[in-house]
Amino acid sequence: MFAAISGPGSSVKNLFLEEVEIHAYSQAGALAGYTENVLIENCGMTGSVSVVSMDAGGLVGEAWSSTTIRRCFSSGTVNGDQFVGGLVGNFFDGQVSDSFSRAKVEADTGDCGGLIGHGDDNAIYDSYAAGKVTAPAGSGGLMGTGVAAPIVNGCYYDENVSGQDDNGYGEPRSTSQMKTLSTFLDWNFGDVWAMDSGRNDGYPYLQWAEDLFEEAGSSSSSGCSTGILNPLFLLLLAPLALLLGKSR
Repeated sequence: MFAAISGPGSSVKNLFLEEVEIHAYSQAGALAGYTENVLIENCGMTGSVSVVSMDAGGLVGEAWSSTTIRRCFSSGTVNGDQFVGGLVGNFFDGQVSDSFSRAKVEADTGDCGGLIGHGDDNAIYDSYAAGKVTAPAGSGGLMGTGVAAPIVNGCYYDENVSGQDDNGYGEPRSTSQMKTLSTFLDWNFGDVWAMDSGRNDGYPYLQWAEDLFEEAGSSSSSGCSTGILNPLFLLLLAPLALLLGKSR
């Protein structure tokens, strides 16, 4: 959507991007290829992002210096050569909290993760990934690789779906455990998260996005078994979705 978003006070909030299809040489995401000093809150995407070279993320390709991501999600596929992540491909000096990715991610060389491809002095709190992760080296269910002691706290990934062993970033859990409330210790299920066996395939989802996920047993079959988001809600959300600007 944007090549880059940067500048103190910049923010993107309350945006859902559906069935995106992005192809680029490098640095690509459904929301932005590059971000810096930005708050991204209550945003989600479905679709595909692919790059020839590096920095591919479901939402942001490369998030730099003081990018904060809260209550966001991604679903679909993300592909590239290096630094490939379900939510962010390459993340430096920023923070992700209360977010998830169910995207299938693949890197030709490495630095590939279900949520974050590569982290450098970054932090991840109360988040999860539940997508297939494929790379010849430097891969992980939650985050592929990290330097400068990234902080990962209260985070999980589906070890059955991802096909990844424990690399120290996030706690591996079985698919059944990922759909059990007691797995997510100290998460905020009062105001932020919710679980319902009929929505998001039983995985935790964000309360703000509840109406985006079709409930099992509804008249439409799209999303009942795959967790695909409800396109009808997009029609209502789109006119008010984007709030992009700088506080003064």
